[in-house]
Parts: sequence; C-alpha cells; structure tokens
Amino acid sequence: MDNKKINKKDSILAAAEKEFVVKGYEGAKMTAIAKLAGVTHAMLHYYFTNKETLFNEVFENKFKLVRDVFYMSFAESKLSLIDKIRLSVEKHFDFVAKNPDIPLFILSELRSNPERVEIFREGITNLVNNAFPMIQKELDEEAEKGHIEKVDVVQLVLDIVSLNVFVFAARDIINSFITSPKEERLFWRKRKLENVEVVLSRLIKK
Repeated sequence: MDNKKINKKDSILAAAEKEFVVKGYEGAKMTAIAKLAGVTHAMLHYYFTNKETLFNEVFENKFKLVRDVFYMSFAESKLSLIDKIRLSVEKHFDFVAKNPDIPLFILSELRSNPERVEIFREGITNLVNNAFPMIQKELDEEAEKGHIEKVDVVQLVLDIVSLNVFVFAARDIINSFITSPKEERLFWRKRKLENVEVVLSRLIKK
C-alpha cells in the first residue's frame, strides 16, 4: 500500500475513532466519518466495507496500543524489574492521558454490545499467554531473591490499569477544583508520580 493510501486509511481511522467515542457504535454514521476524514462515501467503503469492519479495526488498534505498553516496557532488558514496572505505569498513564475517553468507550461498548467481548477476549488471551508468563517469571525470581514482595502479575496489571484509568474517568470532577492551566499541569505530573509510587509500594520489601 503506497503512502497516499496509508494516509487516507489513517485519516479514516482517526475520524472513526472520534465519531465512535462521542456517539458510540449505534450512533456513529459512516457519512459523518467520511466527511470528517475528508474522503467520499465511496472511498470510505473502498477501505472498509461496513461500519462493523471499521469499528472492529478501531477497537482492535486501541487495545493493541494498550497491550504494547506492557510488552515494550518489559522488553527493556537493560532495566531492572522495578524500573520496568515504573516505566509501564508511566507509559500506560501517558497513553490514557492522550486517549482519556477510550477506556470508558471500550467498557461502554462491552456492556451494550456483548459480541464485542470476543474481540476483547482475543486480545486479553494474547497478552495473558505471551507477556504475562514472562513478567511473572521475573517477579518470582526477584521475590525469591528477597528483593520484592511476591505478587501475581494479573493483580499487578489490574492495579496499574485501575489507578491510571480511574483518575481520567474522574477528570471532570478533578478539573472543577483546578484553577489554572499551570495548576492542571502540576496536578497531572504529581498524579503520575503518585500512581508509580503506589504500585511500587506493593512490591518493595518492608
């Protein structure tokens, strides 16, 4: 696929993401996506035969980005385990900061469209079967050496995701008591550091 076609497809995916996040799968319109992407309706259907195909690619792409946060962080072989975990919290936080509506969008679609669960399950299975055993092995080795507390990788990842997602889900409430852009930047910088420390405190030996 040449660069022009790649750019058009990327424009469609970016427009579709905006439309789906704001209106959900049922409310999103292909005509609106085409207009937002700057392509004709026919061109949109050239790349994606129907709305479900387009939605599935948006959904899968976003999940892969989340999954790759953990893959890439733990693939940094030169880092210590603690630094890998620190990096994974920070990278996931940054991803959610750039895509604050995506987690709630995914949860909403899973609740309203149970058939989406299968797509999500496939992505989770890939993560659990490939990345989790590698991470668990490192956690167990460090625990046996007495460097960290013993922890289950599933619980660790849930801690990271829960901490990072919740704070952005509540951002409208948080923003209501922030009085300036400078204060807002400071708050989110502190919040990222706090989430890192909370996760690491579960691991570090008392």
